[in-house]
Amino acid sequence: MKRFSASACCLAILLLFCSGCTSALELDLYQTMTSVYQTALDPYNEQWLMVLDSGETGEHFGISQAFYTEAVAYVPQKETSATVFAGFHAQKDKKDALKDALQTAKENAEASFEGVLPDQLAVAQNAELKEYGDYLFLIMTEHNGAVLTTLDNAINGKPLVSSEPGESADGKADSDISEPVDVKDAEETSPGLLEKDAPEIPVESPPESGTSGS
Repeated sequence: MKRFSASACCLAILLLFCSGCTSALELDLYQTMTSVYQTALDPYNEQWLMVLDSGETGEHFGISQAFYTEAVAYVPQKETSATVFAGFHAQKDKKDALKDALQTAKENAEASFEGVLPDQLAVAQNAELKEYGDYLFLIMTEHNGAVLTTLDNAINGKPLVSSEPGESADGKADSDISEPVDVKDAEETSPGLLEKDAPEIPVESPPESGTSGS
């Protein structure tokens, strides 16, 4: 009986320790957000989203800075796009309030596109709120799967390679990505494929100079 009680006590301590591991998570939020954005949303560095600092992020979403200690957001430059990738580090004892505020931000995005831009409304409706310890991430993109996978890899120290089924890291379908072609092989298999037979142009000899005397 004593042995059972000791085992149960050790298990309780272990569970308590593990439950505290997640809440003790510390991230370089800006670096994490930037790495995920560049890998999953902007692999060609087109900079089609602009980055907001902590104060600008709160203002953009209408969220009080009393709810968080740090925030970074990637948002579109045009109001015709619903795309958003935002990360927050919740203030102590304010995580639930921050979560509610982000849910409200999602609902506001849905309302702004309802009856106006159906495709962007779908993006807003499919937004996901991801939680890691005291960090909350709002993911509202056309490629949520790629962003979520890359974010999870970044936080867990894995290689930042998107694994969206059927898509590359930039969201293009695999079938849309052309494979390199070996020119030599192409010539051997399809000789008329790379070069077209050009019509022969007759070459006229220059007229001979006359030798008539004066």
